[in-house]
Amino acid sequence: MDSLPDKSDVESRLTERDREAILKRLGFDFSDSREGKSGWTQNVYGPPELGEGENPNFAVQLNAGAIRDHGSGPNGYSGDLWDAVESVNRCGFREAIEFVCKQAGIEMEKTRAEETDWSPFEGEEVERYPYRDEDGNLLYHRVRFRPPEGIDNPDRPKKFLPNTPGESGWGRGPDPVIYRLPEVQREAETGEEGAVFGVGGEKDGHGLGKAAGCPYGDTTPGSGGGGGGRAARGGRPPPRR
Repeated sequence: MDSLPDKSDVESRLTERDREAILKRLGFDFSDSREGKSGWTQNVYGPPELGEGENPNFAVQLNAGAIRDHGSGPNGYSGDLWDAVESVNRCGFREAIEFVCKQAGIEMEKTRAEETDWSPFEGEEVERYPYRDEDGNLLYHRVRFRPPEGIDNPDRPKKFLPNTPGESGWGRGPDPVIYRLPEVQREAETGEEGAVFGVGGEKDGHGLGKAAGCPYGDTTPGSGGGGGGRAARGGRPPPRR
């Protein structure tokens, strides 16, 4: 199946003239329309599929694609260009994208995000972060990957997958736990001398620990999906100077 352009990508290419032409193709009639407030074009006849009768009760925002039926009370139609395409053509989102692209002359090309997306198994494994139970027994690894050579995607600079050795392989069997749980517990028992820091992930936890002279840095349970803010627990903070 061919890849579709991203909806936001298509939306950014549509002009007001494009939206008006698409709406006319769906059965909207602008012959008696007039410009209203806040960019709304009023007195537009809508197609019967959207509940229009003999009067021009619809209003549209050609700069944004919003559509409203002001003549049917609170139950009147309210949606946008994409909703109208699906409702009038009785189609799904894929067909709606294809219809809009065809009417606006937009090629069905892949977006940059699709062209540069990658699977962790296509990339290179660079680190395994072990997650252990209270007694130090290995539960699973959170594996970090870098993109394959030739792929440059700032939105996907790294990816993570959980791995449970000896069981389900690529997947997390046990419930998630705090990274370096045994060390966190030992640190918690030191009382007021312990310190808690906020970091972005396992790598940041390690870096923070080294920078602060701590024996370790930790994060809360990894989700297997990367990203996200995590609470890190370090050792005793360095002395003030």
